Amino acid sequence: LEIGDSSADGEQMEWSDSLRLDCTGCYGASLTHGPIVGATTGNESYLWVRTDASRKVAFRVSASEADVATASPIHVSYPAAVDDFTTVAPVGGLSPLQRYYYNVEVDGTLFGPYSFVTNQETGQSDAFSFAFGSCAKFDDQPIFDAIRSYHPDDFLFIGDNHYGNTDDRGSLLQNYRWAHSREGRAEMMQDTPIFATWDDHDYGPNDIGKSYILKETSREIFKKYFNVIH
Repeated sequence: LEIGDSSADGEQMEWSDSLRLDCTGCYGASLTHGPIVGATTGNESYLWVRTDASRKVAFRVSASEADVATASPIHVSYPAAVDDFTTVAPVGGLSPLQRYYYNVEVDGTLFGPYSFVTNQETGQSDAFSFAFGSCAKFDDQPIFDAIRSYHPDDFLFIGDNHYGNTDDRGSLLQNYRWAHSREGRAEMMQDTPIFATWDDHDYGPNDIGKSYILKETSREIFKKYFNVIH
């Protein structure tokens, strides 16, 4: 029977995709990863999230925590499957050394507020702090709780951000999802601006060089998951 031909009692007369209403797939929430604060200067920043499907995502930012929930969205997007449902919101017009509050609304569900502090103005010579680390291999990564307690101005991921050791695109994506969901690490990235590079274990098979056949694919996935949009 075709839907809606009225030839049977109790037949489904019409159908629509209810994904946006009640299906969250294998994740417990529509916001599966993030938010993450990306490269931040004295007057701009980037905010990253991943959703479970192509949903309406709106970002709000305010210098006042009390006002952020009612602030006008600064960026609205619909993350696409081709980007593994990741999206980045550029945030401009900020002031140096100022705390900003932000939230993320996914199909009507509000997440946050979170906050971050902008960096110095270009050329400013005041003292600043940064933390760095690499070789994040294990499920438990409590070091990020300790790092966060020092409130560094920035954090630098300097390689081996996961240990995928793979030449399979799907496995690379899954390893970034795994990395971004580690407890402590995820919370640190919500309020600490991050910068990143990638090394052999998260680039491809261990110690592989520039002839790696999936070099450009690996680079594009890295860009999707670490707010690199230029």
